[in-house]
Amino acid sequence: MKQTEVITKEFSSACIVHVEAETTGYCGGDRGHGGFTRIRIKDLASTSMSADVVSNLKGESFSTDEASEIVITFYGDEEQHILAHALTWLGKRLSNIYANPSHT
Repeated sequence: MKQTEVITKEFSSACIVHVEAETTGYCGGDRGHGGFTRIRIKDLASTSMSADVVSNLKGESFSTDEASEIVITFYGDEEQHILAHALTWLGKRLSNIYANPSHT
């Protein structure tokens, strides 16, 4: 199995979160080739988070209103590539909204 790289950072304001990404990077194919990216967001102090998971296969869902840690894993090269682009896009959009409150 390919060695993983782990990137971490803490962010603080009125709350404190630890953010971590662990990835194999490019592995040459789909999930069966061993590639993954895992994102972890962990509450260190006063962070209000919730999580919802919906399964398309079974139609079941799970929710929690008091999450202390949220972990999401994407498998396969294209899934990791799309995740990186989606998070970049989302980060830019959210930064713009928070910089311009009248934008909302």
